[in-house]
Amino acid sequence: MTESLKAAVLLDRTIVAVSGPDRVKFLQGLMTNDIRRLAPDKALYAGFLTGQGKLICDAFVLMDGDRILIDIALVEDFVKRLTAFKLRATVEIGETAPALAVTVVWGPGAMEFVQYNRGAAISVIWSRRIGRECCCCGDHHRR
Repeated sequence: MTESLKAAVLLDRTIVAVSGPDRVKFLQGLMTNDIRRLAPDKALYAGFLTGQGKLICDAFVLMDGDRILIDIALVEDFVKRLTAFKLRATVEIGETAPALAVTVVWGPGAMEFVQYNRGAAISVIWSRRIGRECCCCGDHHRR
């Protein structure tokens, strides 16, 4: 049996964008990782904390130009919690527009496929959601 390249959109993931001049300083106090280590070609894995230091959720964080993208499992009140900590920080928080989706690619040649398509959108991993159609194989994946 020959394996082929496969991809799937992770429908249980949400992309939240944080933008504005205070975005790094704002997120630094809410995350378990050092946001200052974030680079355009490097994602960080971190946890987000409550004011008391309890873990809200874990996430992958990625720099995208003048905004920071946060890939989290569907957490209904995540944006509301971040907004509560905003106070005087000059940041905008919300889901990305147009909506972005997290996509996984696996199989022979997956790494080459991702590297070759890195310029499309942000990368294959952070691709535009077109309904539920997979960016790689065109299938309509279900939850």
